[in-house]
Amino acid sequence: MSKPYRPWGRTSWLIGEKSSPKDWVTIGCLSTEVRSVRSLMHLSNYSSEVRAVRIIPPAVQDEDINAPYITANRKILNQHSVKDKLSESEADLKASLDTIYELALGAAAVSGDVILDITSFPKRWFFPLVRSLVNSDAVNNLMISYTRGKGYAKVVSENPEPLTEIQSFRASPTRNDHDCCFVGVGFHTHLLLELFSKYDAASMDLLFPFPPGPTRMKDNWRAVEKIKRLAKSEVSTNSIPDPIRYMHLDTSDVSRVFDYFCETTESGLKTSMFAPYGPKTFSLAMCLFSLSAEKANKPFVPVYYSQPQRYNPKYTESEKLDSKGEIESWSYSVKRDGTYLFSL
Repeated sequence: MSKPYRPWGRTSWLIGEKSSPKDWVTIGCLSTEVRSVRSLMHLSNYSSEVRAVRIIPPAVQDEDINAPYITANRKILNQHSVKDKLSESEADLKASLDTIYELALGAAAVSGDVILDITSFPKRWFFPLVRSLVNSDAVNNLMISYTRGKGYAKVVSENPEPLTEIQSFRASPTRNDHDCCFVGVGFHTHLLLELFSKYDAASMDLLFPFPPGPTRMKDNWRAVEKIKRLAKSEVSTNSIPDPIRYMHLDTSDVSRVFDYFCETTESGLKTSMFAPYGPKTFSLAMCLFSLSAEKANKPFVPVYYSQPQRYNPKYTESEKLDSKGEIESWSYSVKRDGTYLFSL
C-alpha cells in the first residue's frame, strides 16, 4: 500500500473503460509486422488522431525487401476506419533527436492526452520519445501501449551497431564503474561483451521474462549461457560481476519491474546501468527508471544498447490474441493529470 498507484492493464479496460473520455492522440510505428497495424487499429478506437511513422533502414536493399510488407500493411489500414484518423510520415532509423522530439511534441501540440505505442518502435526511437513526452509540460496524460506478438522469427535482427548509450540516456563522464548492472534476457546478445570490457559492475541482474513461453525458453537460456561465458572467460577478472542474479519478472507488470530497480538500487542511491536486450516492457521500465533518477538528482543511469540496423520483416507472424480472440494490447499510465507516476 505504500507504493504509488500506477494504473495499468489491458488497453480495452484501462483506456476503454476506466479512463474518462479524452482527446487521445496516438503515436505509433508502421512497420513490416502485421502486429504494428493491428495495434494502431486497436488504439484508433480510443483516439481522435493516429500518427504513424515509417522508419527507413540504412541499407537500400533492406528497404526494397521491406516494401511489399509495408504495402500490404497499408492496404489493411485503408480497409479499416483508422484511415480517417491516420497521418503517416517517414524518418531514418538513425534520425536525429530533433526529428524524434518533433514527432512527440507535434502530437502534444494537438492534444495534451497522448498514447505512445511502442510495439514496433526500435529502442533507439522509443527511449527518447518517452523522454520527450514525460518532460513536456504540454502532455497532461500519457499512456504507453504495447501489443504482444505471436510467432517470433528465429533471427529477429542483424547487423548491430557498436554498443553505445542510447541517445539522451548517457553516462556520467566521470564514472565507468557501477554498483548494479541490469540486463534484459531476450533472444540475442548483440555485442554485449563490450559492456563488460568497458564498464565494471559489482553485480549483475539478468531479468527473465515470466512466463517465457515454451517456444522461446531455450533461446532465453542460450542467451544467459552466452552472457555468463563472455563474462567469465573473455573479460578480465576485475570486470566479472559478482554475484550474477536471476530474476523472473512478469513482462506485463512494468510497475513491478520499476519497483525492483528501486529496491535493488536503494531508490537510485546505488549507481546502475541498463542493457535492454529483453522484452519491450522491461526496456520501458528501464527507460522510466533512468528518467526518474535524473529527475530526482540521483546518479545518472546510462542505457547501453547495440541497435540493430536490419530487422527481419517477419519479426512476428501477427499480434497475439487471448482465449476470447481479443488482441493482447497492454497500456500503462505514466502521466496522469499532469503528474508523473514513476517518481523516485
